[in-house]
Amino acid sequence: MAEFHFVQDYEKLIARLLGEMPADEAMAAAVGGDFERVGRIEAAVVRHFGLRDGMTLVDLGCGSGRLAWALGQSMRIDYLGIDMVSAFSVFTHLLHHETYLYMEDIRRVLRPRGRLVFSFLEFADAAHWQQFSGTVHAQRHDMLPHLNQFIERPAIDLWANKLGFEREAFIDGSAAPWEGAEGLHQAIAVLRRP
Repeated sequence: MAEFHFVQDYEKLIARLLGEMPADEAMAAAVGGDFERVGRIEAAVVRHFGLRDGMTLVDLGCGSGRLAWALGQSMRIDYLGIDMVSAFSVFTHLLHHETYLYMEDIRRVLRPRGRLVFSFLEFADAAHWQQFSGTVHAQRHDMLPHLNQFIERPAIDLWANKLGFEREAFIDGSAAPWEGAEGLHQAIAVLRRP
């Protein structure tokens, strides 16, 4: 089975970063960097949408573990379960049909009233244009970063409807209605299983 080009693109990105900086810095850059700050923002997001002590959380695509680290600083939870699933910077790197399949499986394992909280890039957010133009620039110079996939809100609403989710919220990337008052710089969708 052939690999998707974004697997090879990600491997090229890591190789390039390893040639430019020490291994620990290269790996931090490959997963988005800013470990502690982004982890604290992600933790504030899931707490804002209902994660409490004693609950469980599935962190889909946990990457470097920055959300686990941040939650471990302030909460007593099990870090695997089915009360709430988070997917920060996961669906931004999958093809749409893959995202739909992930959402389908997440819906299947969530408890009734369980939530899916995920981040996404959208063309409607002017701040996300920089991510798109950076990807275009990288494509022109044959140095693609990992796949950057944009999802629009109507597509998320359609998928939610088809899968039996209720949309609870969309949050703009610059908004921060949670403790800490810093935006994630990706939009956030919150879906709930009825």
